[in-house]
Amino acid sequence: MNALSAPTFEGTAFVVDATLRPEGAVGPLSRSLESHRSYYDRWAEGWELQALLKARFCAGDPEVGEAFIELAHELVWERGLEPEDLRAVRLLKARAEDGASPRDIKRGPGGIRDIEFAVQMLQMVHGRFDPDLRKPATLDCLAELGGNGYLEPEQAEALADAYHFLRQVEHRLQVWDLTQTHELPASREVRERLGRSLGWVLDPVGEFDTRLARVRATARDLHERLYFRPILDSLAGIPSARLEPEAARMRLAALGFRDVAAAEVAFVDMTAGLSRRSRAMQQALPLTLDWLSRSPDPDLGLRQLRLLLANTTDHGSLATLIHNNPVAGERLCLLLGTGELLGNLLDRIPEFATTQLSADEPDWNIRDREGAIERLLGLLDSRPDPDDRIGTIRRFARRRTLRIAARDILDEAPPDLTTESLSDTGDAVITGALHSLDGERGMAAIAMGKWGGRELSYGSDLDLIWVNSEERTDAATLAVEVDRWVSAPNRHGPGLSIDTELRPEGRRGPLTRSLDGYRRYYTEWAEPWEVMALVRARPAAGDPEVMAEFMEIITPVVWRPSLDEAFVRSIRMVKARVETEGSPPGGDRA
Repeated sequence: MNALSAPTFEGTAFVVDATLRPEGAVGPLSRSLESHRSYYDRWAEGWELQALLKARFCAGDPEVGEAFIELAHELVWERGLEPEDLRAVRLLKARAEDGASPRDIKRGPGGIRDIEFAVQMLQMVHGRFDPDLRKPATLDCLAELGGNGYLEPEQAEALADAYHFLRQVEHRLQVWDLTQTHELPASREVRERLGRSLGWVLDPVGEFDTRLARVRATARDLHERLYFRPILDSLAGIPSARLEPEAARMRLAALGFRDVAAAEVAFVDMTAGLSRRSRAMQQALPLTLDWLSRSPDPDLGLRQLRLLLANTTDHGSLATLIHNNPVAGERLCLLLGTGELLGNLLDRIPEFATTQLSADEPDWNIRDREGAIERLLGLLDSRPDPDDRIGTIRRFARRRTLRIAARDILDEAPPDLTTESLSDTGDAVITGALHSLDGERGMAAIAMGKWGGRELSYGSDLDLIWVNSEERTDAATLAVEVDRWVSAPNRHGPGLSIDTELRPEGRRGPLTRSLDGYRRYYTEWAEPWEVMALVRARPAAGDPEVMAEFMEIITPVVWRPSLDEAFVRSIRMVKARVETEGSPPGGDRA
């Protein structure tokens, strides 16, 4: 060190700085490999690991040098940064910047350090999974970051241009009198000389200042956007996914994947190639594994994520969202791993991930019963075409169900709030169909079973009975049309399923009856179990007068002063049949 650094009559060869060694200026000047390993394993801070990115063997015993480089690679690429290391490095950078002069093009805002720290942070987080990023030179690494999708090509190019310009300025500052300075001169005369050295002749100071301000603004903007990316904090601490095949299979099994072979195929399919989707998923793969492992069914979640990425028209945007927004990615994986219903809904409404799941605090916008009906009727009135109206009703039901399910799972909504909201969806859908078919007068839908009790669950049928006035002569045709609009398969995708088997006489009975017909049936012929089913009867949609009169008819039937022994015995027999055969008369309406 003295031979290179000590002043002589012939000058100084190089200034040698050894303060990046363990413990800095107070530590021993040299250590054994084992001592270095011990120090880095036990006490090294994040910035010390960051410094190892630039480590390169340059002179001395090749075996010792290469052994140290292997150690550095092991520490940086296998151990990696923990979240607290990331915070410590950012804090150190902020402190260095606070003490820098605004004229400092290295440590000041928009300076060389802004670019280097952003690049190195991306290296340390993503380089554990991608060996192409393990390059000591900043410009080489920027090329890889841009080429492999970690940065937009325009971002990588802008940073490279800024870095090249700032280094040019730094070199011209230092070459003038061979001093290690990074401060721009205050003197106009010196700044003019600097501008001329960079090629400006007509107005060297003005042109230099303009270019420098633009470069520093670009560098600062990109630094802040990249250096504080949420995915960096999320990936920190995640073990490397670059494992040997057997180790990878063991890890997948440990994360809860039952079909490890299928999981391997799915991950290869999502990350293969050079498309925007593939590059984004390659980078987000470690986090995606972690997110899926926390869902109820990781295998289902992975299968549905693969289909969602394949089926979405702009699958690159969805993959980029997963990569850039860990909050949205984690929410998406949790939903996909919770049930097939959610996967099917998200497959039809992929934009839900970008509009709702990416918000810091999602506004689920789930209206109450009256609000839901008002919203759907407003949508229907703007669409005169019947087929368009059918599609509108089904899209409304799907979107509302997805919002309800997401709120249920992600915000842990109370179960009664979820079942009531699902039941309100049914009310709105039947109301919308009747409205579109001019069936609101003289026709009513009475909700039964879970729907009647406002305890509807996901995928439950809408159990109902139809009631009509004497004047509604087309009631049966209208009931069939409502079923076609709401339930029958068509090009608009699946709808809600209507079940009318709780009507008098079940499948053998007429699809709808008049008010007088119900009065006679329930007072003269109804079985005890049919009376018990009326406990949950609730007006759901249609003519308010018909609904009110129907409820008046059944009230004395249901809430009779006393129950005779035969009635009680019949109900007990039904309960015993349910326990042995699994289904009461009319199906499972519990």
